[in-house]
Amino acid sequence: MSHSTAPRRHALITGSTSGIGLAIARAFAGAGMHVTLNGFGEPEAIEATRRAIEADFGVTARYSGADMRDGAAIAAMVQEATEAHGSVDVLVNNAGIQFVSPVEDFPLDKWDQIIAINLSAAFHATRVALPQILTHTDILTGHPTRRLPNHTSFLFNYIEGESILLSLDMKGIAASTGSACTSRSLEPSHVLTAIGTPPEEAHGSLRITLGKDNTEEDVDYFLEVIKPIVEKLRDMSPLKD
Repeated sequence: MSHSTAPRRHALITGSTSGIGLAIARAFAGAGMHVTLNGFGEPEAIEATRRAIEADFGVTARYSGADMRDGAAIAAMVQEATEAHGSVDVLVNNAGIQFVSPVEDFPLDKWDQIIAINLSAAFHATRVALPQILTHTDILTGHPTRRLPNHTSFLFNYIEGESILLSLDMKGIAASTGSACTSRSLEPSHVLTAIGTPPEEAHGSLRITLGKDNTEEDVDYFLEVIKPIVEKLRDMSPLKD
């Protein structure tokens, strides 16, 4: 029986072949996410940058040469990135250019380029990527691979963790929610809120820990029952709308 593994998340960063954008891309890759790069530069240098990310972090790094002045090209970039990785989970609109000149001497073509890249490009990319990003309501907290092998923690938006626990208990599965340090409290995990998780999201936390007697069959059983439980509770949730 094969192990079930969660797919890695994917970040698309525009203007990421150098500077701040590249630093952002490398940070996401360092957190275990696949990345799609975009920007200007010499093809050889961009390829070296892409390969370096893959070698340094063990993720997939793609490059799109989409012109940020072209709305259709931007939409195609998002679509291609989605097809390559299954989804765009994070979009960073970092592309930008500048030109300094007195207003009376400012070249009109430069103005149009600045508006297209610094403003319109963000709109075009967000318009296409946002609908799928908003559907990703379940989150694996922490690094996808650099973690304790017997512990995992999820955030299920629009659902109270206590409701998930009751449903799992009816299926014979023991789990926990909230803070591991104060198990009798209904307050959200102070660790999750300390790292910036909104309290309403932290309330949907679920913590699963495996012991020495658990088997692969136990893991597969959990994966089998958790999806319909979450779907049912989310359909009933007054928080969803």
